[in-house]
Amino acid sequence: EGADLDAERKIQAAQRANENRNAAKAETDILRKAEDARIALIKNSFDQQRAQRQAANARAIADIQLQLRPETNLTVKARMRFSKALNDQIVLLREQLAVDMVDIANQQRAAELSAQRATQDAQIALMAEGAEKQREQLRVEYERQIQDINTRLETERG
Repeated sequence: EGADLDAERKIQAAQRANENRNAAKAETDILRKAEDARIALIKNSFDQQRAQRQAANARAIADIQLQLRPETNLTVKARMRFSKALNDQIVLLREQLAVDMVDIANQQRAAELSAQRATQDAQIALMAEGAEKQREQLRVEYERQIQDINTRLETERG
């Protein structure tokens, strides 16, 4: 009868642990859905891209950190290797996020520059033909060449 009580307690403990895991998963799902809804409200596409990448990165890291909880069926040496591998994944995810943020910033700069140039082209097109229009076209052309060189240098520096 004592063995039956021990077995029943173990079953109940396993059920409680399973219920706790399910509750934590449900809570995480609700929080992630709320975060997705907040991101969807962001109007600026570049800000939205940043928020999406940051949220995806944070979620991936949180999922990895859940795996970092000590596995009871591993040896100490295996646990250390497992922990190091997961930590390495987290570092790589953070590095990739930094690269993604730079890429998004570069895309945003390129889009803003394109819009600025379209506005300048429209202004020049509205000017009356003559020396003033030619001077403005040359000035804008030189300005753009300088901007292109600066952009290239910034991109190469990384």
